[in-house]
Amino acid sequence: WAPVQCSDIEVLHIPPPGGQNCSGYLEAFAKMTKSTLLNPEANSDCQVCTMSTTDQFLAGVHIKASELWRNVGILFVYIVFNTAAAVFLYWLIRVPKKRALKKAKKE
Repeated sequence: WAPVQCSDIEVLHIPPPGGQNCSGYLEAFAKMTKSTLLNPEANSDCQVCTMSTTDQFLAGVHIKASELWRNVGILFVYIVFNTAAAVFLYWLIRVPKKRALKKAKKE
């Protein structure tokens, strides 16, 4: 996993209730959602990045880091199969066959 750095447009700005700092107001929320408090000691304009690691993003698209080499293998098989299929179809359609050559010689 790698840490996420949110861009300015991705950061949530949340005002804490009076008398509380960002850590006291949002610490439980950040732990529950695995978010990152960017300014925990601030008393106004709490900044929250909704992701802390890249694994959180990858989990959203059903990709697990533990399956990396399996996925690379599937990709390799996909590429090899499609290349072989393209070459076979080219041979089947474009390469002259013996029967066609015999017909051409008879004429």
